[in-house]
Amino acid sequence: MSLIQCNIAIVGCGPSGMLAALRIAYSQKEVLLVGFERNTSDVRTTALMMPSIRILETLGVWHKLFKHAAPLSMIGIIDRTNRILRSPVVNFLASEIEEEVFGYNIPNDALNAILYEAVLQSPNIHRIRATVKSYSYKNKVLEMILSNEKKLRARLLVAADGRCSFARKALGITSLIYSYPQKAIISNFSHSLSHANSSTELHMEDGYLTQIPLQGKRSSLVWVMSPERAEKVLSLSRDLLNREVESYMSSILGEVSLEPPIQSHIIESVLPKRFSADRVILIGEAAHVLPPIGAQGLNLGIRDIVDLSFSIALDNNDPGSDRVVSFYNRRRKMDILMTANFVDVLNRTLLSSCFPIKFLRCAGLYLLKGFSPLRVFVMRERMDLCNFSYFSCIK
Repeated sequence: MSLIQCNIAIVGCGPSGMLAALRIAYSQKEVLLVGFERNTSDVRTTALMMPSIRILETLGVWHKLFKHAAPLSMIGIIDRTNRILRSPVVNFLASEIEEEVFGYNIPNDALNAILYEAVLQSPNIHRIRATVKSYSYKNKVLEMILSNEKKLRARLLVAADGRCSFARKALGITSLIYSYPQKAIISNFSHSLSHANSSTELHMEDGYLTQIPLQGKRSSLVWVMSPERAEKVLSLSRDLLNREVESYMSSILGEVSLEPPIQSHIIESVLPKRFSADRVILIGEAAHVLPPIGAQGLNLGIRDIVDLSFSIALDNNDPGSDRVVSFYNRRRKMDILMTANFVDVLNRTLLSSCFPIKFLRCAGLYLLKGFSPLRVFVMRERMDLCNFSYFSCIK
């Protein structure tokens, strides 16, 4: 069995893995990217906020992604519950925080294809098209047996192999897993009226329906509801399903037509008890899986990558040293746990039938609607503008 040795290996060729490889290569370091390229027929989309867009600009891929992206300049929250105590309609405008847009919504097929093209063009990124069959860590040496029957030894392993991360499990990093009593229906759809670059989130007793703009008169749909109701909705004919979506959106976008395929998955949270171990760093969904609220997914993963780069720079001789991995864990712990708790509280308050909780949520939205300084503060915090104040680490 032949042996391959490298300083940094990334396992996983999703957006997080490819962006991590591009970021490390941008620092003039060589990196090995292990895995098979993603399916470019993914119908889902990814909403990236402006701090993440600025990272993509630095890496030289945004000008190509921009051609496929739809701007997001307003976010509206509408209470569609049948409760006696209902919240007001609240609109968040990017212009209130002196931004043209909050961010952009990008089809995953374009995102994956353009990132992979950039990976292939980078002289500092080396590809191994194989999966990892096993991991071992002995005497401070990390080894992997690959599906092509080669042995890989790396000073640092960056695990970007997704929510069911084999690397995370094989190397003994345990996770806290919580399944919500919810299921998400995901699709894209066309509509007869313009979305005006606005996203709308409609809150219901068992979840929420979120519309995110795509180019033209098209949008992406994330509809979260109870599993029982989801099964009934998915059993509807295409015409009836279109009418159901249009009805729940109160026809704000006119007639709608969902585009196949229509996907669904259970809503769950996965949080490792630590985000690094001996010569291993977790990023992306290997480090955090959250309910789809507030466009946290890849935005949080990009913050992982910024901190990964910052951590590696601490030790030029050994990128997997104890100093590097422990610093990364400390750096990411607060951000990930605060974001996870924020998302969890938002989701649970929607599901709660407790009157005091409903009252506090309603009062909070009235405050956001009527008190613009608070609204501006919340928008700036959720854009994570302050978290990206350390841009020196990506230059």
